[in-house]
Amino acid sequence: MILGADKRNPLLSVYHDEDQAQFLIYYGFEIIELVPDVPQSPAYKLMFGRLYNFGVKCRSLCETFSVDPKTLRRFGRALKSAPDEMVRLLEGRGAARKITLEMQAFARMRWPDLVAYRSYGAAGRLRQEPPDRLRSEALSLGSSAPASGTPATGPNSTKSLRARE
Repeated sequence: MILGADKRNPLLSVYHDEDQAQFLIYYGFEIIELVPDVPQSPAYKLMFGRLYNFGVKCRSLCETFSVDPKTLRRFGRALKSAPDEMVRLLEGRGAARKITLEMQAFARMRWPDLVAYRSYGAAGRLRQEPPDRLRSEALSLGSSAPASGTPATGPNSTKSLRARE
């Protein structure tokens, strides 16, 4: 037995089956859930959310499973939220990136020109690029953005930038 019954939940207990590498969650004498002992699996994370929402003491969950209380709260909230929000909460830190691959390709293409003109404030000037231009140029480039250190030519070259400013 890993987690036994307590004052709040006199019927809920968690056992670990080492032969099958899984957790057995009992309510009274009935198994209500079998969860694989794989920390990266969604079922493992949802188990924490369910136990947290059942009212199992947060302290005992943290000590038993070596999980942070904030993580338990996040998993508990995920179960009570909409499906798309649940996916976002369960993905963790590597979830939806703010910079798409197209935006990254565009930034890699423009960076040498912006730094060649003047390195101070290059990031700010890059952020001021119009989003529609950014999308269209990044999509037309695909993966053909010049490598860093390669001089860029064309309408966005250093000479044309200096002429515009």
